[in-house]
Amino acid sequence: MKFKVKMSLRFWAALVIVGMSAVYVIYQLKGVIFGPYIAVYSPIDGEVLEQGYVAVRGKTSQANFLSLNNRKVFVDRDHKFFHGLLLAPGYNIIELTVKDNFGREIKIKKEVMVK
Repeated sequence: MKFKVKMSLRFWAALVIVGMSAVYVIYQLKGVIFGPYIAVYSPIDGEVLEQGYVAVRGKTSQANFLSLNNRKVFVDRDHKFFHGLLLAPGYNIIELTVKDNFGREIKIKKEVMVK
């Protein structure tokens, strides 16, 4: 009886360790599985601006390259970015491109209007 209990405890302990290891591996591979991510906080799509200057702010992850209208933008340690941009009066399109190490790419276009 004691032998079966010990075997049962060993089995469940091993199962927990294997399960936790699998969760850890999946967590570490999320960048490979899901690819790059970008969130743009400012400007809002369709926003009407009073001035020709806009601060483009956002956050990205799993990316090794970020560009704003085909110009490289630098990202800080927290994966946040900030870039000031001068816009012409009227209709403007702001294009953000993010790429990862595997060549996967995401493009986001924000359309804004300057009065």
